[in-house]
Amino acid sequence: LHTCRAVHTDERNGVLRPLPLVNGVTYVPTSPGVCDACVSDAQVRAAWADLLLGQLPSHEAQARRSASRGLGEVCLEAYARFEAAYEAWLTEVKNHRWVAQEPPTLLWMVSEKERIVAASGLGDTFAAMKREENSVALAMLAELCEELDRAPRPSDEGGVAPALELALACCLAGNLFDAGAAELLAEESYCGSMDCDVDLESDSAPGLVLNNDVVAQTFRKTRTSCERGSWRYDDALELAQRLSCSSQPIRRAIIFCDNAGADVMGMVLLARTLLRLMDLRQVDGKVALVANSRPALNDITFQELTDFVDAARKSDKVIDELVSDGRSVCLPSGQHTTLLDLGRVS
Repeated sequence: LHTCRAVHTDERNGVLRPLPLVNGVTYVPTSPGVCDACVSDAQVRAAWADLLLGQLPSHEAQARRSASRGLGEVCLEAYARFEAAYEAWLTEVKNHRWVAQEPPTLLWMVSEKERIVAASGLGDTFAAMKREENSVALAMLAELCEELDRAPRPSDEGGVAPALELALACCLAGNLFDAGAAELLAEESYCGSMDCDVDLESDSAPGLVLNNDVVAQTFRKTRTSCERGSWRYDDALELAQRLSCSSQPIRRAIIFCDNAGADVMGMVLLARTLLRLMDLRQVDGKVALVANSRPALNDITFQELTDFVDAARKSDKVIDELVSDGRSVCLPSGQHTTLLDLGRVS
C-alpha cells in the first residue's frame, strides 16, 4: 500500500468505463466547440495540426533534458523515431480529405500522438521538467497552507468562505505555471524584466528555472490577479451553498489534476480546503485526487501525484492527517492523453 493510500485499480485488462456521474450516451468529451470543429472545418484541423507541429522543438528540448538526467526512460534514438512518425502523421492530417465516417476530432488527434509515443518506445520526455516544477511547488506549499488556516471562518449567514476563495485563486494561478510559461508568468504577475529573474535554460527548454524565493514571489503576484472578482465565470457561491446546506451537503468530490508543479499544488490545496469545510459541518467527507495513468506532455501522472502528496504530508500536518484517515486518496484515471474523456475511466 503506497503511503499516499493510493487506491489502485487493475488496468491490465484494459477495461475503461464511463464515469457513473456522466451520461454515457449523451456525454461529449472536451468542448464541442473546440473538438468537433476539426471534423467539419479543414482550416481548423490544419491550424491544430500546425500548432501540434510547432511543439516539436519543445518536445526535443525536454527529451534531451530528461535523458541527460536519466529520468523518464527517455532514449534520444526513440525520440528521433517518434518525431519522424509524428511529423509525417500530422502532415497527413492537414492534407487528407477526411470522409464523414472518419471524424478527426482534437481528442482523436492527441490520442493518436500518445499511440505514436508508445510505439516509438519514447518514455516520458517531460519527466525532468515535472520533477523540477514539483520541487518548486512543494517549497511554496507550507506557506499557503498556513495562509489557508489563518483565513476567517465561514459566517453562518452564507457567502463564500475566504479559504475557499483563496484555494480557488491558487488553482487558477497554478494553471498559469504551464509548460513554457516563464515569460507569460512575468507578464501576468506584473513583473518587469528588472523585477523578476525569469529565464529559460540555455538549451531554451521551456519551464521555470528559478530559485524558490523568486517563484514564490511570482506566484503570489499571479494569485492576486486570479482572485475572485476577476473571474469571467463564478460559481463559487453555488459551490459554497452545496457544501454548507443542511439537507444534502457534498460528501464526495473527485478532482482531476492537470499539469505538474504549481497546478497540482493548487488541486491539493483545494482538496484540503473542501475537507476542512466538510469538517466544520461535521460531514464525513472524502476527496479523490485523480491523475493520468501514463505520461502525456507535462501532465502529472498517478505515480508523480502520489509522490507529490507524500512529500506534502511532510510539510503540512493537516494533509498528513487527511491521508492517514483515508479521507484524501489518489486514483489513476486510466488515461494517457492531454484531454480528459470521462467516458473512459478506470
